[in-house]
Amino acid sequence: MFAWKWLLRATSIRSLYLLGAGASYPQIGIGNSLTNKVRRDVWATGIFPASIQPNSQLKSAILRENSAIQQHNCLIEQEVLDAHTPPELVEVLVAQFLTRKEEIFPTQYRVFDLFYPSVVFNFNVDNLAYGLHPKHELLYPHGKINPVIAHASYMQEHCCPVEITWNSK
Repeated sequence: MFAWKWLLRATSIRSLYLLGAGASYPQIGIGNSLTNKVRRDVWATGIFPASIQPNSQLKSAILRENSAIQQHNCLIEQEVLDAHTPPELVEVLVAQFLTRKEEIFPTQYRVFDLFYPSVVFNFNVDNLAYGLHPKHELLYPHGKINPVIAHASYMQEHCCPVEITWNSK
């Protein structure tokens, strides 16, 4: 349910700013390539369960059907690979792609600190607005991803692909 009292409070007492994907794009420049990046990293793990994995809302949205996408050097159809992809792996990969491991405070967010206390509706789930001055009320109507968890060493070691380098002699 939409929090009308928060919207009324935000618009009647202070200025209201809305942040969307354009604010994060210079640092989190994924655009339409998120699906391909997730599929690439799932493929790079090289591990697929033998049984079809349950679906989730995020897995359905990210790994949507697309006949133009197929892994190279693979005889298995992409839709079969997607069906065997664990939803938890998709969630971890998306969380890592949508956040920054290191803390940064980009200029497009710093500009808000020049203004009086305001309400900032951040529709981005990334961690780029964490550096806003506490005088602002920062609201995340879509929730947010904790980068400490998304980029934890455990997640890196157990859920994400390993870099493979080939020595050619």
